[in-house]
Amino acid sequence: MARMSTYHVEGNETVTYLVSRGLRAAGLRQARDVKSANLIVTYFTAETDLEDAYFDSEGLVQLANPGTYLVDLSPSSPHFAQELYAVSSVSDLHFVAAPLVVLDPVAEEPFAPENLLILAGGETADVEAVTPALSELAEVRRAGDAGEAQLARAARTIAATAALVSAVETEALYRAVRESSLDFTSDLNHAAEVLPADATRAAVLAAIAERRFAGDYTVEMLMGEVGAALTAADDVELILPQLEAAMSLVELLSVISESQPAPAGLSLLFADEEEGKAEGLDWSRSRELFAHEDDEYGYEDEDGHVHVHDHDHAHDHHDHDHAHEHYGLRGRAAGFDDFDFGDEPYGFDRFDIGAKPDDDED
Repeated sequence: MARMSTYHVEGNETVTYLVSRGLRAAGLRQARDVKSANLIVTYFTAETDLEDAYFDSEGLVQLANPGTYLVDLSPSSPHFAQELYAVSSVSDLHFVAAPLVVLDPVAEEPFAPENLLILAGGETADVEAVTPALSELAEVRRAGDAGEAQLARAARTIAATAALVSAVETEALYRAVRESSLDFTSDLNHAAEVLPADATRAAVLAAIAERRFAGDYTVEMLMGEVGAALTAADDVELILPQLEAAMSLVELLSVISESQPAPAGLSLLFADEEEGKAEGLDWSRSRELFAHEDDEYGYEDEDGHVHVHDHDHAHDHHDHDHAHEHYGLRGRAAGFDDFDFGDEPYGFDRFDIGAKPDDDED
């Protein structure tokens, strides 16, 4: 720890505060600037922002002094993590991919140390050097090299997101039946007796029941994690339909919300218009995702201005984008009456699951 006496943090404001607090507890002091820091920690929700932070002309790789430790807590693709490692090594910098995992996404204190896990990947000596400081933030587990750490992060994202969405859809079904004209009861508690045990799903159902739709861990962060996992799949020309569908829901909530809600807020997508409005949802914003113009995502607002939704999970170094067809929710959700969704949900009509995409497919 003698070589790491000063730190610098960049990225998301919530995580920056968390990291600074932990590093001070580890005995480090905040550096005046990047050049005077022994340890630099980053966390960005979008891989494009992460790329800019490291590779711009005034980026971290350019400014950091040789021998500096770079620790990235962001979700990113394994390919990009390996790229960061390679470029850092050439510049005599010590890079550790250390994606941050929030174990319970709907916890009342999601960034409490006991609810966090760091998957640290890099050179053994580098991981060992930064572990004492990172341990003030969360449990640290060794995860091979930088790419392996992000691959493990992506795997966890797939499993955790499936549990989250299954809870939201289970609650939505029981609520819809309860509010329908069907002449039988709909008690969600009875479902627990037959559903497979799943701690995440149980926590999400409790959060929805308690209407805990706000929190420090937001759908913006979740979208970054899901986007990184989808980019990882893109890199090996793999389609993940379940995660694609989840991304549609997460993006939709992010776009139509006045603020970034907690993941339990996904249940509001199935609520009636008045309930959603009371929680800050504006369905008119959904046109940004669903309107098409010249094969680009765009919509025209009331003043005639055209807005384009740039939907690209991959960073600029990739030659293929991660395109989606967004058809949205069916049924009761407000705001979709103006759209013709076609016959297939979430755009899966364009996928042949057993085949790789054509070389020229966007």
